[in-house]
Amino acid sequence: MAKGTEGMAWITIQTHINVIAVASLHDFSCVIVAESCEVAQDVLDKAAEEGIQVLRSPLSSYKLSGMLYELGVKN
Repeated sequence: MAKGTEGMAWITIQTHINVIAVASLHDFSCVIVAESCEVAQDVLDKAAEEGIQVLRSPLSSYKLSGMLYELGVKN
């Protein structure tokens, strides 16, 4: 996430606690977990503590990225 910027949405299939740490460090607006990957309660608790929204989708990262791009989200 070296190129992550403040306010960015991060689409990933990773669900470990370090995802929240990185999202918080970069001030991401949310983390979107693709492919319906399960997110452990301790990770959700940490996300809430850090003010990071965690969203889940059954779609792939590729499909989600394409849909967001079509909606006008370019970065």
